[in-house]
Amino acid sequence: MPSWNELLNLLESQPDPVRYVRSESLRALRDIGRLRGDRHVILYGSAFLQKPQAPADRLQITPADLNAFMSVMHGMCWRKNLTLILHTPGGVANAAETIVAYLRSYPDELSAATSAYVAPEDVARPSPRTFAPSSTTSK
Repeated sequence: MPSWNELLNLLESQPDPVRYVRSESLRALRDIGRLRGDRHVILYGSAFLQKPQAPADRLQITPADLNAFMSVMHGMCWRKNLTLILHTPGGVANAAETIVAYLRSYPDELSAATSAYVAPEDVARPSPRTFAPSSTTSK
């Protein structure tokens, strides 16, 4: 894995750094889908690491995110399974329920995708040591 300085040097050497990052990101998502058995891959994230000063409701998953999921999933072939990558600091408790309810509203052909979302066969989580104190809940 390259260092931060190596990544910056690579980006600075590109004629269009934004286009380069986009094409490399799409390539990586395609590779993930292929490695996961030719699945659809959705990467859903927020800028919580880049914008820690932003209000929490702008960075975490909320029920309003349903519209984004609907837009991304529109027209997908639901006979394929789904790999969902979330990169957020968490969210409102019922946000996931809202998204699951949306998936369940599809016809029976979605059972594989719904199962992949509701009861994944495996969940990759970072070690608890990697979470910053700000991501823990206080009572």
